[in-house]
Amino acid sequence: MRSHRDRQQHNAATHQGQDQCRLKSRRARPQRTARPSILAPICGPKMTRSAAKDNATQTAFAYLRSRPQWLVWRLETVPGRPKPTKPPYSAKTLRKCSATDPANWVSYEEAKAVAERHGFDGVGFALSPDDGLTGIDLDHCRDPKTGEIAEWARRILELAETYCEVSPSGSGLRLFAKGKVRSATKDAGIEIYGDKRYLTFTGNRVPGAPDEIRAAPFTVHALHRRIESLRPKQTKQDNRAEAKPSGEPKNFFRRVNDLAMKNLDAWVPEAFPTAVFHPGTGAYRISSADLNRDLEEDLSIAPEGIIDFGVADMGDPREGKRTPIDVIMIYPEDLIEGKGEGEVSVIDAALWLCERLDVDPPDLGWKEREQENLSDVFGDDLGAKDAKAKKGASPPVRLTRASEITPERINWFWTDYLAAGKMHLLAGPSTAGKTTLALALTAVLTTGGKWPDGSTCAEAGDVLIWSGEDGIADTIVPRLLAAGADASRVHIIQGVMDGKKERAFDPSEDMAALSVALDAPELRGKVRLLIIDSLASAVAGDAHRNNEVRRGLQPVVDLAERHGVAILGIVHFSKGTQGRNVMERINGSLAFGALARIVLVCAVEEADDGSKRCLFLRGPCNIGASRGGWEYEIAVAEVPGHSDISNTVARFGAALTGSAQSILNEAEGLGEEGGGKELAKATAFLRGFLEKGEVELAEVKAAASAQMIAERTLRRAKGELGVIAEQRGARRWVWRLENAKEAFAAADADGGPF
Repeated sequence: MRSHRDRQQHNAATHQGQDQCRLKSRRARPQRTARPSILAPICGPKMTRSAAKDNATQTAFAYLRSRPQWLVWRLETVPGRPKPTKPPYSAKTLRKCSATDPANWVSYEEAKAVAERHGFDGVGFALSPDDGLTGIDLDHCRDPKTGEIAEWARRILELAETYCEVSPSGSGLRLFAKGKVRSATKDAGIEIYGDKRYLTFTGNRVPGAPDEIRAAPFTVHALHRRIESLRPKQTKQDNRAEAKPSGEPKNFFRRVNDLAMKNLDAWVPEAFPTAVFHPGTGAYRISSADLNRDLEEDLSIAPEGIIDFGVADMGDPREGKRTPIDVIMIYPEDLIEGKGEGEVSVIDAALWLCERLDVDPPDLGWKEREQENLSDVFGDDLGAKDAKAKKGASPPVRLTRASEITPERINWFWTDYLAAGKMHLLAGPSTAGKTTLALALTAVLTTGGKWPDGSTCAEAGDVLIWSGEDGIADTIVPRLLAAGADASRVHIIQGVMDGKKERAFDPSEDMAALSVALDAPELRGKVRLLIIDSLASAVAGDAHRNNEVRRGLQPVVDLAERHGVAILGIVHFSKGTQGRNVMERINGSLAFGALARIVLVCAVEEADDGSKRCLFLRGPCNIGASRGGWEYEIAVAEVPGHSDISNTVARFGAALTGSAQSILNEAEGLGEEGGGKELAKATAFLRGFLEKGEVELAEVKAAASAQMIAERTLRRAKGELGVIAEQRGARRWVWRLENAKEAFAAADADGGPF
């Protein structure tokens, strides 16, 4: 362990140039006066708890100070560790403690006073499940002498979402954000925690950073992207080699046990405060009385092994031998928050030890699905016990009374069709002209024009467009001009400055950068709509996996909510899905439709004469009406001011009534019931009508019409039965039944009418 003077010199060097207030010690400590204190100064004006409640926004320090979740800490060195550690101490007992146990927490004032009085190096804030906070550490990204911040970290700070301060060493940064991350992250010099950690607090705010703790979704997203970008690309051969390391194979739990045996002092005193240490052997001894059991022999925890002598000669199948994980599971009481006697699982114990050993679980091979390794290490009984314990665990839930939430109205740009801050889908087949239709909506928004129902666009504004499918100069811009849009209010997303170079914008990575652009003075509060074509490009992983789609689209949803922008994501229908539910027809995961608040649907109805009728429908919607729509046509028009250029334009027509599903079914010849009943009726009719032999096509059509069977449904029934169409002369066709679907296909290929 470092001496007091070593710690003094370390801190004096690393804190050079930091603007922090010094603590006034109650005792004369001349050797400490040269070291700037890293205890929290007041960031901004003083604020009492009552005053904080009266203010809409609190400073970071005022908010943290109002919560009694404070500890003290001391800089210490541990043999074999490359850098000093900062273990937490209880301000009540002045002993090392669990940062997750509320019994060890005190108010900020108490922690600060104890740190001054007893020579601790600083105070820290313990994250709890109900404080609504996430802590973020960015390691080794700042020069403690010059204050220069690394480029990647500076780009994170430019998001300016929440409070950020300099770490105690001066070489890192710490952010506090509102909201809880679902799981902890520690990789590539980035740590993100929602609970089960304490965070040192210096109050040395980074210049330019907000003084309040705010939600920081884009910061978290950008950090995860950085972590992913720094991970090496592995081949299948690499993965196989990693899964089967040379030498004796060890999984995560074995590695935890091995490391814990080499560092007994890091965890035994906290687990067993009454343990007696024997310097000669390096062993700890815990009496049976301290373990609350009526046995004579003690528990011995020594570098060469752990033995419970109390049960060693009483038929114990392992003769009293234990591992560190066994010890944490079996002996201490109330060691892990929320876990009583017999409730501590193998995973709970292993992760607790990792925290005390100051090691990141993934560095030891931890994976979320470690259950398969439990039986190999601990036997079937413990593995089953852990699975049961984990399954039954419940995280704390934060509740807010509905009476405390102020209702807000939905801000509609076009009532029941386009809403501010919401995700929308525009779904349909490739022939429906979805992009052209989206640009028609853009024209109304940028000019304050009229919607198809005659209502006026109440909030004209700017529109952003990203297209990964169409050319900008020869397709998007001509269509905008042909639709009558105000081109000066349309912004095409093309590139991102990555250092000194520009690269193509990637919706799956650059939503945080786009959010920064929306905060620029020329755009702030002016953008109404963001069109993403296609929305699948915002998903970096597999677009058919729900969890990957939700993860990929969350930054898009967050951007919409933060800036009040309507998102219109263009998606395609899967082929061969006629008659199915609208949500099931969208290509990819069901999560696309589930995340959208409104699904707008396009369809094309083809008549026998080859003419087409396009339909724009209001599909599933959980914030407004889900029925009705408009006919539209895709026409070719000259681009104003460019007589030699023409392009497509969407023109709305008559209103439609009914549900999107029923209108789609009718347009696709499936009937209002969705195709099942109608097709069954048509199939039964056609089988009976043709069972005696071939019938002329004109007669078949007439009989089907008399039975109220649509021609499109009749066509599907023909395919289901394998009906053969044959030509009898120049204009005469007949249908006949045979078990010859191949002949039916060939007849169609040769020019049959269907």
